[in-house]
Amino acid sequence: MSSMTRFNKLLGSTENILVFPLIFSPFAWILGLNLFFYHAVALYVFVRVYSQKEPKHIPLLLVFLCLYSLVYLLSILLVVPDENFSRILASLYNWSYWVMGCMVVYSVVNSKGIIDFLAIYNGVYKIIVGLSVIALILFLGSNIFGELRVPSILGALLPLGGLPPLISDSFSLNLLGRDWFAGDSVPRMSLLAPYPTAFAITIIGLLYISLTKRVSWLLVLCSGFMIYMSLSRMVMVFYLLTLLFIVFFMFEASVRRVIFVLGLVLFLLVLPYATSYLLLVWDEFNSVRQASSDMRIFLYQHSIATAFEERAFWGMGVKSRGELLIPLGSHSTLVGAFYKTGFIGSIFFFSFYLLSIVYSLFSVMYARRDVAYIGALVLIFLVFSMFEDMDAPQLVSYMFFLCVGFLCRSVKFRLSQ
Repeated sequence: MSSMTRFNKLLGSTENILVFPLIFSPFAWILGLNLFFYHAVALYVFVRVYSQKEPKHIPLLLVFLCLYSLVYLLSILLVVPDENFSRILASLYNWSYWVMGCMVVYSVVNSKGIIDFLAIYNGVYKIIVGLSVIALILFLGSNIFGELRVPSILGALLPLGGLPPLISDSFSLNLLGRDWFAGDSVPRMSLLAPYPTAFAITIIGLLYISLTKRVSWLLVLCSGFMIYMSLSRMVMVFYLLTLLFIVFFMFEASVRRVIFVLGLVLFLLVLPYATSYLLLVWDEFNSVRQASSDMRIFLYQHSIATAFEERAFWGMGVKSRGELLIPLGSHSTLVGAFYKTGFIGSIFFFSFYLLSIVYSLFSVMYARRDVAYIGALVLIFLVFSMFEDMDAPQLVSYMFFLCVGFLCRSVKFRLSQ
């Protein structure tokens, strides 16, 4: 089947329209469409699925996600009189990600067809290899390029002055910068995403989606190179775990469960004797970018304390900068959920979070190989959300909710058998 035929097939069903943004993502990034492209696709497919006359399935996980979105919106509206327009606008854009997530999960769960994974694999293969070539060129020419930031096509045409950084950055290609890593100033890249850590987790997401079809060691190596050039320590660990997952998923589900139980027992037996060594490794891990680690710890503590003291019930609604250059409640989706929506929103958010873990573990242990990879990816996204915002990088957020919806659909299908 030709590439054009497969492309037409990819757009021929609701399920494949949902995954089309993954393949179109480089063009959306270059054109400057990231700000609204993924939301627009989610809305279009939601309307398409909602208008169908078949009975709809609403999983409990989706109920919690929708309730969290409603509380989040209410928390923002409660502070509108006290906040400046720029912060309100940025917060509403953050909120829009959760609405997009509700639409994506609903659409995937209630779609009837089969996703063309081969077409997705071919597209993702070209994206990862192409980006790795660009990354290599940027690395070799980093001393010449210096810090390289250029506007997207739409960004060059629009007046962007006065917009919140979250929005204005969506119209820029932040290709290359420099940062401290292991005591030295080194190049740091960001492709397809507004900042380096989002770039790294995007590559992890695309890699896992390619693994649902087949294992390509060329993609694994290219992904590893780009993740290293992002200097994201957390995603480097995810990459090493991915290598273990590739071996793990070579076994059938029944064998996987035995390996998991044996591994867990061995870990618990060894843990008391390895604690001091693990703490030493943790200290070394933090010291690679010590300033970043210290900033995060201070930000988390200050965010939680501020929310407790001022608006513990409904939350702060808006991520205020206060005296800091970095907004309170940022750099952790979990901390941000409490900071923005207080105890009320946190009940729904953590219910959604825990159910996502359950669905992921169920898929990793019991599902066929392609679904198991999606389950592993959702687990990685959930750990990532502990230390980063899921409602800031557009493609990452879209992939996360797409995979959560896919797991809900797969678990629903298996339980109906």
